[in-house]
Amino acid sequence: MQFDFARKAILFKKPRRLFLGLILTSFACSLHADFAHEYTVQAVRTLNFARFTEWSSNALKDTNNVVNLCVLGQPIVQNAFSEIEKRPAGGKLIKIFHLTRGSNFEQCKVLFISGLESHETKELLHQLQGLPILTIGEDEDFIANKGMVQLKMDEGWIKMIINLTAVKKAGLSINSRVLRIAKVLYK
Repeated sequence: MQFDFARKAILFKKPRRLFLGLILTSFACSLHADFAHEYTVQAVRTLNFARFTEWSSNALKDTNNVVNLCVLGQPIVQNAFSEIEKRPAGGKLIKIFHLTRGSNFEQCKVLFISGLESHETKELLHQLQGLPILTIGEDEDFIANKGMVQLKMDEGWIKMIINLTAVKKAGLSINSRVLRIAKVLYK
């Protein structure tokens, strides 16, 4: 009698484990899809910032109408940005560069930063201060650390926060239409 009970318990546990595994797998896939979608939206927002940002003529000298959009982040972020490569941006073509932390950032006209620790982001932004590179990130302290544009998830929406002081110090100009729909700060 005990043998039958133990066998039934094992048979019952396997389908339960399988069911639990399926639920957890579908949740993880759903979560991955949500992040992928979020980064795709952020990639499109970044493309729009490239379209509506003006660099000085010296900053775009010798670029052959190509804007180098550099991405510093995890593979899921880089994949989302790959989808917008070679799209037009205000009469210029976008070229995507996937960077690592020790990269040469001076080739960039737009730099999207994701997945760094707050202190690493702060150090990087300090190094880039004053260079004509539009910095965009999602870190909570991005604007406080002198970043230019923060894309912040808020109740399912990606809100744009612009540090106009940092933008002007870099010699850049963002179109007034964009400034009207974003939260503008002077930090």
